[in-house]
Amino acid sequence: MERWNVFSCRCFQAKGFTLIELMVAVAIVGILVAIASGLYVSFVKRAKQTEARELLSAVYTAESAYFAEKGTYGKLSDSGYAPTGSPKHYKNLDDTHFTFTATTFVGSCSASIDQDATIDVWQITETSKNPVNTVNDVLN
Repeated sequence: MERWNVFSCRCFQAKGFTLIELMVAVAIVGILVAIASGLYVSFVKRAKQTEARELLSAVYTAESAYFAEKGTYGKLSDSGYAPTGSPKHYKNLDDTHFTFTATTFVGSCSASIDQDATIDVWQITETSKNPVNTVNDVLN
């Protein structure tokens, strides 16, 4: 009499993935996540710098209009400056962080972009007309 062996039955074929296949899939996903997170961090840094440029451009516009009307530069609060939206990374947009004299003004925005010791600094003056990145935290 022939014995029937459960393990040799052809009706039960293994379905699923091997351990090697699962490890390869996890490795591929890990590589994709590493690439995507690096791109995301770079995008966030550039977005923070764009915010500084936009805020300082608005300061320049407000101060130029104030100078055209009054013949002198005034405090930030006197110039009618109001940031569009709500600044997320540059908070100290008040008269204590800007320098104004009768013939010149200097505005600056500074913040740590990537939580290290280097502070990203942007400045604008009546002569530069465009924000200038004096200390670039993205390169560090």
